[in-house]
Amino acid sequence: MTPEATLAKVTQCKAVEETAKATAKKKMLDGGIRRISVIGPQGIGRGQLAEDMSKSYGLPHLTVAEILHHERVSPGSNLAGKLTYFLDHGRTVPEKMKAELVAKALETHTNGFVLDGYPWTVSEAEAAAQAGITLDRTIVLRATAEFQLARLGSRRVDPVTGRVHDVERHPPSDLDLLERLIPIRHDEEGRVRKRINRFENELESLGAVVGSTLLGGPRSDVAADEQSEASLLEAASAVLEGRVNAEDAMHDIENRFKLAAEEETIERHAVDKAAKAHKLIFLLGAPGSGKAALATRLGKEYGLEHLKIETLLLEEIYRETSLREKLQFFVKRGLPIPVRLMIKLILHAIDRSSAGGWVIDGFPSTKQQWEEMQKHGLLPERVFVIRLCAELQASPQHTAPISLTLTLRERRDRHQRETNPAAHSLCVCGSVGRSATAEIVDSIL
Repeated sequence: MTPEATLAKVTQCKAVEETAKATAKKKMLDGGIRRISVIGPQGIGRGQLAEDMSKSYGLPHLTVAEILHHERVSPGSNLAGKLTYFLDHGRTVPEKMKAELVAKALETHTNGFVLDGYPWTVSEAEAAAQAGITLDRTIVLRATAEFQLARLGSRRVDPVTGRVHDVERHPPSDLDLLERLIPIRHDEEGRVRKRINRFENELESLGAVVGSTLLGGPRSDVAADEQSEASLLEAASAVLEGRVNAEDAMHDIENRFKLAAEEETIERHAVDKAAKAHKLIFLLGAPGSGKAALATRLGKEYGLEHLKIETLLLEEIYRETSLREKLQFFVKRGLPIPVRLMIKLILHAIDRSSAGGWVIDGFPSTKQQWEEMQKHGLLPERVFVIRLCAELQASPQHTAPISLTLTLRERRDRHQRETNPAAHSLCVCGSVGRSATAEIVDSIL
């Protein structure tokens, strides 16, 4: 088949697929599935999904917070005073009052709506039922604790402006701003796990009380792990429109939770193994400083296994492991590999290894990566930072083309900005050795 014929065939298949999706969407809306609720734990992408579904189906996006605020500022509202008291004093709005206000707001949207985050507890569902609220379908977003911790764990707040930044997905380009960002208190692992457990417990209780329906509409669970905003919308839409069997989607979620539990066991074992060995070395340095050669020599001299993120990534992609699918998601889209997945690569490699110790080349190279290593309990016995002398930093490699030379300079500049602060943070544990390239082998060996 010629390239032109192949392209025409692909275009035709895409057109058929889009037509099928449009037909399924129309059938869903014409069939009366217009009163939709989306529930899920904090930080899982629920709000963004509800907004995307609102645009996709032409239905208004409603939140309880907006409904309460609208009632609070509405002229002549009998409940404005009570709402102001509850909200200003940080009190919980009574379930009955909340449900009646939500029911009142939904009455104005006779063509349908996407209700964001309500109801998600047994008490809310009971109050909503008494207020006469009905739903055609509820989408329940589910994700493993690991995914939720990672998603929330990359958030930092600027103490000056109060603005929240995602340092993993959308890091600020201003280095001074990046340096002053601090963790968000309510995103601490202990607090997040409590919220996760509460949601799962409430979901289980909700299922025991109302079964597989919620306020008259079937409940469908959708996996949110590792999904981009576009693919999460597609997954939810496929279930809503009947293009994917809801039972198959639930089976997929159960498999994800099972694999997550297996991964957690592997990682705990790897951390214990590294701690007992007392031979975990971090080797950091600027590009071109000879890290890889030194790591190889250290390995031969002391019986250590040389671990490098790039090599581990390629090896894992060709293995039939639970990490493969997660890694391919980012690799196929040209997205950077999240820090937590890099650490998983290291932990899984340590778990498989028969060596008596490990030397990790070029990682952690940023302060954030080091913080994540600490969270996982991977603490080094010794850290070596190879520093290039001024002449080597200033002179490019003579044999490198101009474009590669510029890239090398940029990488060295990045090393100065990011790895040096990380090395400073590493000084709090282990022994940190610093050497010039010419002296590094003799000073270490």
